[in-house]
Amino acid sequence: MRGSGTARVRLRRVCLGAIALLYVASVPWYRDPGAPLRLWLGLPDWVAIALLCYVGVAVLNGVAWLATEVTDPPGTTSDASGPGDAQGDGTRGALAVRERGR
Repeated sequence: MRGSGTARVRLRRVCLGAIALLYVASVPWYRDPGAPLRLWLGLPDWVAIALLCYVGVAVLNGVAWLATEVTDPPGTTSDASGPGDAQGDGTRGALAVRERGR
């Protein structure tokens, strides 16, 4: 997700707006109380629509987070070895610790 700052902000806002619309569409208030039950994907139609909306929300939320630039708070330094790197050699995690022990 490379791009200019304004394009990323615009993409994030579009995704968040679409998420809001999907949440509104997931509520089955558009159905008539006496409407016959139809099955989609083996589920009642209103349940299938709600689930598809929630999947869309998850995808758009991921895109919105990818378009969000997260910076370190002022006063912190960025270390190339990263947090959790006790040895300072750039290796991390349980596998790296186990491999160093051999």
